[in-house]
Amino acid sequence: MRKIRLVLLGVVLAVLGLCFYPILTVHAVDHPSTGLSRMEQSVLGQTVQISLFLMGGDYYERGLGTVVSYKGERLLVTHNHWTFLRNLDRVEFRNAKGQLLMELDQQEFKRLILYTQPGTLILKAPAKLKSFLVELGVVENAQAGDMVTVVYRKGSDRNQLGIFQAKIQAITPFEKDAAYKFAALNGEKLLHGDSGGGIWLDGQFVGNLWAVENNTRSKLFFWMTSQMGYAAQFPSSFSQLMEMSDSATQSNPGVGNGKHGEENVP
Repeated sequence: MRKIRLVLLGVVLAVLGLCFYPILTVHAVDHPSTGLSRMEQSVLGQTVQISLFLMGGDYYERGLGTVVSYKGERLLVTHNHWTFLRNLDRVEFRNAKGQLLMELDQQEFKRLILYTQPGTLILKAPAKLKSFLVELGVVENAQAGDMVTVVYRKGSDRNQLGIFQAKIQAITPFEKDAAYKFAALNGEKLLHGDSGGGIWLDGQFVGNLWAVENNTRSKLFFWMTSQMGYAAQFPSSFSQLMEMSDSATQSNPGVGNGKHGEENVP
């Protein structure tokens, strides 16, 4: 009787194995679960972590940047409130997982600067920065009510990147420039080091994180904090500058060296 039970048990396990083996194999090998859509993976693949180290010490400031392609030119778009540009020792670039990609010294970094605006710094992307690229084309600005994807630092150590969904509340002046005012849908908080993170609409890059506004209010016996983010729009003046440069180069091949807006380099 015992042998019969063991045989029956073996048959049952074999049948179950045949039933589940293909499912487990397909799930683990052919369709690994990342929890992110292809578009979201592409967004993170184009984002770099930037650290500027102060000359003569190990103190540094952090931010984010996005590598994109505009009219055939590779660009790195980030925020423009870096404080170490004048006393810069070196710059580190890391991918979304925190892996070191490359380093630049002060002069190498400054030579890449193409354009500055209060909320945006645009550089010529170093050739070593490998990523998926999006051809920006004519940038269509987002509108109030649009749902956007925001890149930020996640986790307790904030050395890896993640994304969250937000809703644009308004297009509002911020330090004399138009900015997207947005709120996270699920209460995610933006902190120091998130500046420069990309703002994406339907897979299209439309701006970078500029600043946040925290509001604290009392409700019954509790204090509640809400946060609004402000994102700088991809500057239309840069697009116009690129177009003028292209026109000048076509009419006079000796004009144009790839440095747009050099007079604004800090």
